[in-house]
Amino acid sequence: MVAIVETEPPTLRFERINGHNVPIREAEVIGIALMRVTPRFIPVDSGYEAIIEARLCEEERSFIKPLRFDAEEDTLPDFVLTDVDGKESVPMEVFGMNTDEYSARRAVKTEIYNKEFGADGWWSWDATVKNAEDNIPPFPAQNSSS
Repeated sequence: MVAIVETEPPTLRFERINGHNVPIREAEVIGIALMRVTPRFIPVDSGYEAIIEARLCEEERSFIKPLRFDAEEDTLPDFVLTDVDGKESVPMEVFGMNTDEYSARRAVKTEIYNKEFGADGWWSWDATVKNAEDNIPPFPAQNSSS
């Protein structure tokens, strides 16, 4: 985990301690958040994403981890492979919940990706099925120059 702290601009004042003027810097904390990251400091939203990030790194794949504040669109993939032959990018989705609301969002994302990239033009893993970690689909083939 990484802690992200937002503060007001720091102030500087001097305090007399033991006959010396000592600078005191203070800042008021106005917000704090924790962000889950991998050992390589890649932000992830779940343990399932961390599994995929680790595997991508083990296989020395080139990828991007999109962040919410970077997104211009409603559909944000969990990862984007950038080293697949003949493709600029391949979106990757880790489906890690099976609530009704999440399943509805999953259906929308699937439709969007199928329309934009074709059924074989993006990668996904359903991490909610039994023995999911033993059944992670292979990643799309890496281009020969990577």
